Amino acid sequence: MSKELLFDELLEIRENLKNSIIPSEKSWNLLNEIEKKINLDRGDRQKRELPLIEKIFASFNLHNFADSTALIKKSSPVVEVIHHCGSNILLAETKTYLEDDHSFYNTIDSVTIASTKYNLFFKEFSVKDESYAVLTWTSSSSFDIHKLDSFCDVISAFIKHSAVTHSFFYDLMEKIDSDFHNTLALFSKSSPSIILVKFDFIFENSINTFIGISKYISSFLRENTGDNSFVIPLSFSSYLIIAPQEDESLLIKNFISSKKLSFNYKNILLPYMALKIDSNSSLSIYDIFEDLCNLMRLS
Repeated sequence: MSKELLFDELLEIRENLKNSIIPSEKSWNLLNEIEKKINLDRGDRQKRELPLIEKIFASFNLHNFADSTALIKKSSPVVEVIHHCGSNILLAETKTYLEDDHSFYNTIDSVTIASTKYNLFFKEFSVKDESYAVLTWTSSSSFDIHKLDSFCDVISAFIKHSAVTHSFFYDLMEKIDSDFHNTLALFSKSSPSIILVKFDFIFENSINTFIGISKYISSFLRENTGDNSFVIPLSFSSYLIIAPQEDESLLIKNFISSKKLSFNYKNILLPYMALKIDSNSSLSIYDIFEDLCNLMRLS
């Protein structure tokens, strides 16, 4: 199934659910059918799958009722759309406006196409010396501007890291995405308990120091989360614990409410924060990154 047909199916389900045309149970069944199509012959289709950043764009649109989302790079005198997901009609509209005014989104907040009004939301950000903006069109009143803020945090992190080592970073993120979904698939009969752990440490040492810390944290987490639990490193300082539901109360006590576990690496106490993530059948790696960004704001 092509990306366009898949996105059209998801939009139809979203609209039907929003307008109470179909019951929620039926919509979940339809979503599960689409998920099966996505996962069909995953190994054989690995080379043709969407890059992770495009999956995140698609997930953002679906979760936040957006019809079109574009990432533009503003390098004077050229402004270009470097990533897009959603309506090609709205993309064409965006490009037309950009040709006339590189910052049109500061003065235009909506457009009407075929009797449908689309509101425009945006956020600008910079990575190193480059300026970017994310533009989102939506016809829904359910759009959440705060989710756009978190989305831009995720995208700016992608750009920042890919500028350092593009191939390695994207290969790594694809592996994290694969590990995450493969692990969730092991809990098909019941939703797992998911805990996000974020460490706050700064060392002015070599990469070997970070590798040593990461190995220690991963090992310590696995030793203290049960035989049926899984630990997925997201970075040197961020880790996911995915465990059976019956272990949730112990995990919350150890990592969140009482923080009974302390991480001591070579007599250095590693401070951390943890967050319980609501698990559901539509959970994506984008949701995890969004939670991670929110957790970083609290630290």
